[in-house]
Amino acid sequence: MSLHQRISSESSTYLLMISDYLLLILPKLHSFASSNLASCLHPMPSLQESI
Repeated sequence: MSLHQRISSESSTYLLMISDYLLLILPKLHSFASSNLASCLHPMPSLQESI
C-alpha cells in the first residue's frame, strides 16, 4: 500500500466521520440559530435573564 493510497483512505474515513458529525449537529445548530434569531428579532427579557 503506497503512501498516497493510505492518505486517501484515511482522508475518506475522516470525511465520513465529519459528515456524520455534521448530520448529527446541523439540526441542533439550526434550531439553536433559529431560536436565537427569534429572540434577537423579538427580544424577550425572560429569555435574556435566563442566559
